[in-house]
Amino acid sequence: MKASLAEKLRLARLNVRMLQIEAGRRSGISPKSISSWETGQRLESIKLRQLCRLLMVYEMTLREFLEWNPVREEYLRKILEQNPAGRFVSRR
Repeated sequence: MKASLAEKLRLARLNVRMLQIEAGRRSGISPKSISSWETGQRLESIKLRQLCRLLMVYEMTLREFLEWNPVREEYLRKILEQNPAGRFVSRR
């Protein structure tokens, strides 16, 4: 399963432990706009330069963001938490 663009925006911000107001302050984009993009309400209004400014704040390149699959990453993180050695055990 892949995350939507709106979900990825929200998760990218949370990944750097930042509130919308802080992301807005650092990027020069209003927190209201960030909120509307993250909820998918006005996602079509985001401009490439705005996305790139946000991603700089989130310490990601555009390529990393577009290729990033946070749902898969979270699934793998849970597996590693259950098995820190990274060994997969057969369930026979």
